[in-house]
Amino acid sequence: MIKIKFYVFLIMIFTTFNSFSKELLNKPVIIINNKIITLSDFEKEVNFIKNILTLQGSQIADESRVKKRATENLITENLIQILAEKNSIFVNLQEIDGAINRLLKNNKTDLNSYKSILSDNGIIWSYYLSKIKHEIRLQKIKKIEVGKRVSVSEKEILVLVDEWKKDINRSSTEIKLGHILVTFSEETQKKDERFKIIKSAFDDLNNNVNFKDVSIKYSEADNALDGGITDWVNIKQLPDFFYEEVKNLEVGQSSKIIESPNGFHIIQIYDSRNLNEEKEKQFRVSHIILKENDVLASEDIINKINEIRELISNNLITFEDAAKKYSEDASSIKGGDLGWLSTKEIIPELKSIILNQVPGELSEPVKSSFGWHLISVRDIASGEVQLDKDLFERAKRLLTLKKIDEAYVDWIDFTKSKSQIKILDFNLY
Repeated sequence: MIKIKFYVFLIMIFTTFNSFSKELLNKPVIIINNKIITLSDFEKEVNFIKNILTLQGSQIADESRVKKRATENLITENLIQILAEKNSIFVNLQEIDGAINRLLKNNKTDLNSYKSILSDNGIIWSYYLSKIKHEIRLQKIKKIEVGKRVSVSEKEILVLVDEWKKDINRSSTEIKLGHILVTFSEETQKKDERFKIIKSAFDDLNNNVNFKDVSIKYSEADNALDGGITDWVNIKQLPDFFYEEVKNLEVGQSSKIIESPNGFHIIQIYDSRNLNEEKEKQFRVSHIILKENDVLASEDIINKINEIRELISNNLITFEDAAKKYSEDASSIKGGDLGWLSTKEIIPELKSIILNQVPGELSEPVKSSFGWHLISVRDIASGEVQLDKDLFERAKRLLTLKKIDEAYVDWIDFTKSKSQIKILDFNLY
């Protein structure tokens, strides 16, 4: 009888403990515009950050920094999600698949192997997938909400293009930076005290301490716990005070301590690549295609495409109108226009015809693995002409991205200030 009572007592304790644990994990710790973040959500984010650091081979930062990073992540990610839903901005499966494929390509692995690597490091795939979705969502928000607040003039673009053309190799250089930041504020912090911190980081680097570990230990940049490593960036996107320091550095070398209005910095060239490729001729190509099917025999398709060619040759119909009427692919709505193609982009069966055709001529019917074609080369651009076009578009894109990234910092701070954010448990910091 005593044993039975003791077992009942143990069961009651165990049940009470489970109930208490469940209640504790469901405890609200952050409220963002009435959206509740529980202790369980917070602990998942903390564990994710730690596991990512382990996966990257970096030392785990002290617990307070990890908690602060987790808090900031949860606030930003939930704000972005709320804004996306409000503006009907969604992430579709094709975008997720595209991001995953790029990730696998960059890591030179397949999906199952990558999932296995994550799992071995304690990272749950579904949670990792939510991070991918957030990044896609964030880029959309930045483009729509922040992008409309910035503009790039043609003059700015042409100035950058002229600079690039003076040194074409420099314009094509992309780098990954290691960045360590120690902030200071004249109002609240003594500059010399903050300088001591960046000097300690500088000394560690000179003593061959790993850059990522130094970043995790000292840096206050947003990506500090990721080792301070940026994504690929064109060297011309860098602020002038960074560019002047890094332009003569080799991969693996670090800069001296750099002072800017918002803090002290140390920059390292983590990796570098040159995007400059030999510029080939570009061909503006239009085509009409009839695809083989189970309804028409091959002979009937050949006869039909010859009839279309006769109509065009006798000026009874324009090439564009014939493409709209007869062609069997998406280019038909544009009059058969395939845009500018390099030799690498032309399918092998059509290459000889396109490379040797005089602009404005109409080819004989030619067969490829896709069907039967009539080809018309509309224009040919020299490498120099196409280079100018490429540089203009690249400069426009890079200047726009640079301005968006700069404006995003103020925008997200403003968004946070206008949102109702309550941190209910200050142990998160």
